[in-house]
Amino acid sequence: LHCLRQHVEPTRLSFLPYHFLLAAVGKTGYLKYQDTSTGELVSEHRTKLGACDVMAQNTTNGVIHLGHGNGVVTLWSPAMSTP
Repeated sequence: LHCLRQHVEPTRLSFLPYHFLLAAVGKTGYLKYQDTSTGELVSEHRTKLGACDVMAQNTTNGVIHLGHGNGVVTLWSPAMSTP
């Protein structure tokens, strides 16, 4: 069991079962990936679009889709630093 202290005010969580990653996005606008087997934070991405209202995942390739309040949808993966 791991504690999610590095996730500030998370609003959406999504588990990527093939990668053993937990993706979290919150009011701060940061998307964070945490390894569920070791508990380590794998990557942290600043969306630069403010708080996120919607998060979904593509189960085939593990890409996270984030929907923002201004109508922009961004696609993220743990290895990419820009959408």
